[in-house]
Amino acid sequence: MKPLIPQLRVFRRMSQCGWFAAAVFLAFQAVLWGTWLWFWQRQAQGAAGALDAPTLDELGSVVVLMLAQVLAGMVAVNLVRLPRIIAAPMLTLTCGIFLTMAGSEMRVHFGFERPLWWRLTDVVILLSAIWLIWVSRRMVARRAQSGRELAEHDAMTGLLNRAGFERRLKLLTRQNAAALVLVDLNDLKSVNDTGGHSAGDQHLVGAARALKAVLPPGGLLSRWGGDEFLIALPKANLQGAASYAAEAAQRAPKPRLNLPPFAVGAALMQPGEDPARALAVADQQMYEDKARSRLASAQSSGSVPAGPYLPGPEEFTRMLESLETKHAILHDGLDALRAVVGFDGSSYYERSDDLIFAIYMSGAEAHHLASLDQQFGRPLGHGVVGQSILSGHTFGTADYPGESWALPEWKAAGLKSIVVTPVRDAGRIVGALDLTSYVTWRAITPQVRRLLEAVALRLGHVLERERVVAQIGRTLEGTLRVLGQALETRDVEAFGHTVRVVGLARQLGQVLELDLRQQLDLAHGAYLHDIGKLTIPDGVLLKADKLSEGETYLMRQHVERGFALASRIEGLGQDALDVILCHHERWDGQGYPAGLSGSAIPLLARIFTVCDGYDALTTARNSKSAWSVAEALGELRAQSGKIFDSELVETFAAMVQTRAQVD
Repeated sequence: MKPLIPQLRVFRRMSQCGWFAAAVFLAFQAVLWGTWLWFWQRQAQGAAGALDAPTLDELGSVVVLMLAQVLAGMVAVNLVRLPRIIAAPMLTLTCGIFLTMAGSEMRVHFGFERPLWWRLTDVVILLSAIWLIWVSRRMVARRAQSGRELAEHDAMTGLLNRAGFERRLKLLTRQNAAALVLVDLNDLKSVNDTGGHSAGDQHLVGAARALKAVLPPGGLLSRWGGDEFLIALPKANLQGAASYAAEAAQRAPKPRLNLPPFAVGAALMQPGEDPARALAVADQQMYEDKARSRLASAQSSGSVPAGPYLPGPEEFTRMLESLETKHAILHDGLDALRAVVGFDGSSYYERSDDLIFAIYMSGAEAHHLASLDQQFGRPLGHGVVGQSILSGHTFGTADYPGESWALPEWKAAGLKSIVVTPVRDAGRIVGALDLTSYVTWRAITPQVRRLLEAVALRLGHVLERERVVAQIGRTLEGTLRVLGQALETRDVEAFGHTVRVVGLARQLGQVLELDLRQQLDLAHGAYLHDIGKLTIPDGVLLKADKLSEGETYLMRQHVERGFALASRIEGLGQDALDVILCHHERWDGQGYPAGLSGSAIPLLARIFTVCDGYDALTTARNSKSAWSVAEALGELRAQSGKIFDSELVETFAAMVQTRAQVD
């Protein structure tokens, strides 16, 4: 119910301190009033000897004093809510007026003059009135100044707005020349599309801070438009304007790789000149600078930088296409996307029947949720990840705790925002990717959804390719194993050599973190490395004595003949053919058939050469006994830089020694 008297609303907002001040003031007034009544009663008794009934005039005086008391109380109640600088003179003025009224009544009814100290109230009233007028004028001027400051400043960045800049620019250029610098932020729309308008606002504020941090004394800085800033540098030339812009650019946030944070245009203003001309020149230069920057960015290649700069959506998409393995997509692609869109956690879940398992977690996700259901899995229909896998749609919410389906353990971990998209392998949903935010709420914009779906699409392609390659590899490997064992039936190699050297090659390939395709090609090449010896006559192949020059030439042709035979096998990769053709090349260039040297020899061929040489040394032949592991590794190191790649030898030696310790 609204109070009948509007003034009574003030009682609802009074603090304890306000009530105390009002009570003290009213008590002071009550003492004065009681004193006056006591004098009046004494005077009446002294004149008549007995207390007579009050006259109508006396009752009227009492009523006037009571109304004055109520008025003083209302003033006191209102004054306690005002600043002290104005409340003090008003309270003093009110007390002085009341004392004057009381003194006048005493003089009328009691017939005595006010004492001297009481007459000082007139001086107090005068001083209080002067003080009140001075304070009021100060407050009015200060309020007008504050209103003008608010009207001339941008609420978001705190910089001057257009009206405030124009007024100050006239004062600045009245006697002095100045350089006008027009700055336009690059790619603010992408920042808004990716992180929402809150991210765009943060980007604007960051750019404003950078421009303000390097602003010279006496300079003016304003937010000229939505994403434009206008700066006036007094007594500066174009070179000084360029230096200012370059220094600010180093401090400003950069939303995209290979693109400056803003485009810049500058022009000189003469004293008293209309700024329209200089502004038009700066505007033209700014657009030319923006066009040059975008052209340079379009011509540059997209990749994730090692420094603090992050790729924009276009660069990120191009970079994503260069990732060829599941590991690279999760570590480089998904983590880079998390940084681009401003989230702080990311993960990949794989489906296994009716359960989902967290296969990969990074950022805040690993910190908060790594211990939840990784060992035993999470039911497929439990939570937003399962919903995305079951429905095949992308889900996202900026307010995860407010959703009815939110998981209590994820809410307890502090999850605020999440977006999840399914991963498909040949149309079958095999998992899901997510981006999460724990620090703040993040808008799930269409741009964020599209970028995460792009990562999921790329991951699905890689998973499908690796699955198909693995299937083909397993089918092909059975055939190649038979061919490899066929070589051993001619006693070309010691029994089991093919299986052993393939095993060593696989292990070394894993240590070197070769991708699945390369590992398969390495194994396939190892199986068929001597297939060309099937074309060598037994008289040459099985000869126990030293070969003649012609026989040596014929024997060396087995690599080229093997390459020709293996090239007819459908599904065999080029890297596998390189192993067959180049496994007798030497690091020093003294090998055959092409005399390649150093890194010109294909990597897989260099890997196989080390494995083949080690097995030949550690296996007993008719003409030699088996060497020990230490002796074989010593010989490999002795031939490093001659026959073998020294780096591969050291890696292989470390692998063999580690395996020996485990065994």
